[in-house]
Amino acid sequence: MSEYNDYKKAYLRERRARDEVESLLEEKTRALYSANQTLERQLAQLKNQQAVLINNERMATLGTLSAGVAHELNNPLAYVAGNLESLNYYISPILQLLETVKLLEQNELRGEQLEARLIDIYLRQRIDEITNDLPDLVHDTLHGCERIKTIVNDLMNFSRSNNDSFGRASLKSIVEDTLRLLHGQLKGYELTVAVEDVPNIYCKEGALKQAIINLLVNAKYAVDMSHKSHKSIEVLLAPGNDQDIILSVSDNGIGIDADVLPRLFDPFFTTKPVGEGTGMGLAVTHAIVKEHKGKIDVQSQEGVGSQFTISFPLEQ
Repeated sequence: MSEYNDYKKAYLRERRARDEVESLLEEKTRALYSANQTLERQLAQLKNQQAVLINNERMATLGTLSAGVAHELNNPLAYVAGNLESLNYYISPILQLLETVKLLEQNELRGEQLEARLIDIYLRQRIDEITNDLPDLVHDTLHGCERIKTIVNDLMNFSRSNNDSFGRASLKSIVEDTLRLLHGQLKGYELTVAVEDVPNIYCKEGALKQAIINLLVNAKYAVDMSHKSHKSIEVLLAPGNDQDIILSVSDNGIGIDADVLPRLFDPFFTTKPVGEGTGMGLAVTHAIVKEHKGKIDVQSQEGVGSQFTISFPLEQ
C-alpha cells in the first residue's frame, strides 16, 4: 500500500510538471507567433516605406531631369521645324508640276505649250535643287522625330512605377537608357563609357535606373565643386567573377572626407548646402543595392576623386 501511494504521488508530480511545461510551451508559442506576426507587419511596413522613399526620390529626380530633357527636345525640334518650313516652300512647285500632269492627262496642254510650262517650272522653281534636297530633308525630319520619341519614352519609362517588379533584364540596357536620360546634363563633361555585354539579372529596372542616376548626379556635383577645368566621369560595366557583375561610377571631383565616409549612406545626411540636397540620394541607392542582394563600395581621396563600385549577384 505504501508503494502504491508513493507511485501515485510521483505520478501526480510528474503530471503536474508535464502540464506546467505544456502550459508554458503553449504560452511561449502564442507569444512567439504574436511576435512573428508583428515582425511580418513591420517588415511589410518597412518595404512599403522604402517603396515610397524610392518613388519620392524618383519624382525629385524627374524635376532635376526636366531641364536637361527640355534642352534635348529643343535640338531635334529645331531642325524638324526648319525642315518643315523648307518642305512647305517646296509644296508650291510640286503642286504646279502635278497640275501640269493633270492638264496633260486631260489633253488641255500639249506640244510647245507643255514644253514651255515644264521648262518654266523647272528653271523658275529650281526643281533640281528640290530633287537633291528633298530626300535629306525627309530623312533628317524622321530622324528628329525618332530622337524625340526616344527621349519621351525614356522619360516615361523612368517615371512609371509599374516597372518596379522583379524580372529578368539587361543591365547593359538599363545603364544605356539611364545615360540617355542624363545626356543633356552631362554635356561638357568628359564621359567615358565602357559597357560590356553581361548576363541578364533578376532586378527592378526602375529602381536600378534611379540608383545609377543618383550616382551620376552625385559624381556631376563632385566634379562641379572641384572647379577643375578637366571634368571627368567614367561609367564601367563588366563581368566580375563567376558569381557577380561589376558596375562602377568614377569622377575626378573633390573627393570625400574620411570622416564623412562612414555616414555616406545615412538617410538625410548630406554635405550639400541647405536647399540643394535631400540627403536621400545615396541612402536610396544603398537600399536599392541591398534589395538586389548586391554590395556597394566607395573609394575616395580628397582632391582626386571618388569611385562607387556595385557588385550584383548573377543568381538570387
